[in-house]
Amino acid sequence: MVARPALSAAAFVQEWLTWKDRGERQPVRPGANMDGSPATLRPPVMPAKPKQASALDDITTGLSAVRLCPTGASMRVCVKPIRAPARTSPTGRPLCGGFSLVELVMVVVIIGMLAAMAIPRFANSLAHRRVEAAARRIAADLALAQRRAKFTSASQKVTFDVVANSYLLVGVQHLDHPDEAYQVSLSEDPYRAAIVNVDFGATDPEEIVFDGYGVPDSGGTIVVDAGGNQKTVTVDPDTGRASVQ
Repeated sequence: MVARPALSAAAFVQEWLTWKDRGERQPVRPGANMDGSPATLRPPVMPAKPKQASALDDITTGLSAVRLCPTGASMRVCVKPIRAPARTSPTGRPLCGGFSLVELVMVVVIIGMLAAMAIPRFANSLAHRRVEAAARRIAADLALAQRRAKFTSASQKVTFDVVANSYLLVGVQHLDHPDEAYQVSLSEDPYRAAIVNVDFGATDPEEIVFDGYGVPDSGGTIVVDAGGNQKTVTVDPDTGRASVQ
């Protein structure tokens, strides 16, 4: 393209008038607008640089926050939970979480159901322990009477009272109270048991006698009961050994 020579002011006006009469497009003076007015110099408008998301740009959505985390040349989305603001009272103090009346009633009902199932089992277990302890106490005292008869080389008598739920080692002092006779009441703590039946098959069915060698005059059984649980103490007629069944 051939560059046009620069025009003077008079030549430019003359050329402009000539083109105006012809109805042609008017020449544009360098540094002027289309209508010939002086052009106003404006700084070049630079395109806006797209904003780069930072790690602090959070977008709250419901109960979570979406965070754009830059990782090198790419971006990734990080989701983090948002804690609900703590409730405060009119005085500004934080309120502690509580239970509704329905929740409280449900908890009480559940506890009552569990107690209704556990209490009978506990009572039955306690009765079983008591009758077991009472039967073993009788067997232990019968063994004590047999050993005493061997030690003293004299007969030792043990009598049972079904009505009073007790038994007595005749001529033996109480281990804790030497001035008292060795008598055990099964109706008191910790046994709270009852003697249901005593049968030694001798002249006196509620009495057993060990001779100087520890041999009983007869064998027999003692039945004890506690809360519907029963145990039987059996005395061997030959050896005099007492066992719990």
